[in-house]
Amino acid sequence: MIKLRNLQVHELSRLGEIDRSEHITLVYRVQDGVLVPEAVDSNAVRWSAERTEGYVRELVMRLQSGGMCVGAEDSAGGGGLAGIASLGAEPVETRPSLLQLRFMHVSRPYWR
Repeated sequence: MIKLRNLQVHELSRLGEIDRSEHITLVYRVQDGVLVPEAVDSNAVRWSAERTEGYVRELVMRLQSGGMCVGAEDSAGGGGLAGIASLGAEPVETRPSLLQLRFMHVSRPYWR
């Protein structure tokens, strides 16, 4: 069972539990204001320790500035981090009633 909860600063180092590796065959680009699909053949690997540390620093700053991080934990799978999402604290300039989703990743074993 997946449970969602707000993560605290001291828990953000768990980000390294996320397996974001994947084979990418399609990306989208904005061209003349239109979203255009583009075929690619690329492999994304797990984050390095350095990249994970960089993301953790960004997430810590986001929490300290009033944003939030939500973790999805797999209680049946030993409490591992299945996913994480972060909202910024600043409203979207053109839509002040909205906050920007700044970071979202789901670990590979939990993709559907």
